[in-house]
Parts: sequence; C-alpha cells; structure tokens
Amino acid sequence: MGILGAVLFSLCLALSAFMASAVSGKLYYKTQVQLEIDPGIDRAAMEKLDNALGAYLSGDAHALDSVSEFNAREKAHMQDVYALFSLGRHVMALLGISGLALLGLGFCFAPRRRRFLRVSALGSALVLALAAGALALWAARDFGYAFSLLHHILFNNDLWLLNPETDLMIRMLPEEFFGALARVLGLRSALAALAAPLALWCFSGDLFLQSKGR
Repeated sequence: MGILGAVLFSLCLALSAFMASAVSGKLYYKTQVQLEIDPGIDRAAMEKLDNALGAYLSGDAHALDSVSEFNAREKAHMQDVYALFSLGRHVMALLGISGLALLGLGFCFAPRRRRFLRVSALGSALVLALAAGALALWAARDFGYAFSLLHHILFNNDLWLLNPETDLMIRMLPEEFFGALARVLGLRSALAALAAPLALWCFSGDLFLQSKGR
C-alpha cells in the first residue's frame, strides 16, 4: 500500500512538473532559439505566438481566438491538445488524492511506521527509476517512432499531421523541437517524482518516530 501510494503521489508530482513546463511559452521560445528554428517569421512574432500557445494550454480557452497566423486545421488540433491538458489536470488531482490516501492509511495502520516509510520510499524509487529508465531508453532509441506512436494513442484523428508548406505551427514546432523539449520535461518530471520518496525517507528518521521506537 505504501509503495503504491508513493508511486501514485510521485506520478502526481511528475505530471505537475511536466504540465507546468509544457505550457511555458518562454520555454518554447528558448528552445526554438537554441535550435535556430526559422519558421519564416521574425522572432518577435514567433515569441508572441509561443506565449499565446502557452496561455491557451494553461487554460485560457480564448488565447488563440485573435491569432490569425494559425489556420483552421491548426486550431482544431490545438483544441484536441487543450482537451488533453484539461484531462491531465484531472488525472493529476486523482493521482495526488489517491496517493496521499494510501500513504495515510498505510501509515496509520502500520505496526512499524519507520519501516513502512522506508520500504515505501525505496520501493517507489525503484519502481519509478525502472519505469523512467525504460521509457527514456525507448524514446532515445527512436524518438520519431515514439513521437508518432504517442500521437496515434492520444488522438483519434489526423489533425496533428501538419504540412510545413501550409501550416506555420509545424514550422515553429518541428520534431526536433519536441525532442529537445522532451529532454527538459523528462528531467524536470523525474526530479519532481523523486521528491516523494525522498520526503518519506527523511520523515522516517523523524524524532517522533525515533522516540516511539517505531
């Protein structure tokens, strides 16, 4: 129960870090500049569009209403992405509540609370490390395939298949952009996920538990 609770709460933290960074127009622009992406518009215009995309995915449903640079197909795809991010926020809340509930119940009924906390910390850290390592190796081996497969899983249409000749969005956000962004998001998410096991391990050495001999 403790390991499952810690894993769920760690996933909540990881998803929270992922979502916070994935809606950052500043991060989009920084990544584009580093990769020297040239979508055919000046950087000031690109930065403005990046901020509009970030605001939209953050929950401002009208952030793209006045954006004329994106066509109907691009905006229709972003509506799908918007719905996905909205679902992600609900999933994040569910993971956090479930994880804390399991940890709380396990802690209350554990005969040896220090051991419960340490097993939960180590077990969840191991599960998360193995899962994250496997995912990272798979994506690093063939990011293009992983990227395409993920889109096929997440979307039930082909709106995400944009044409560089007619669609500005794909020129602003090519596959190489998502590859670089994935590395940043993956690192931030991994660090956030480790916060829960680390906190459990630190709490297991609390003076209260030591004084109780538990």
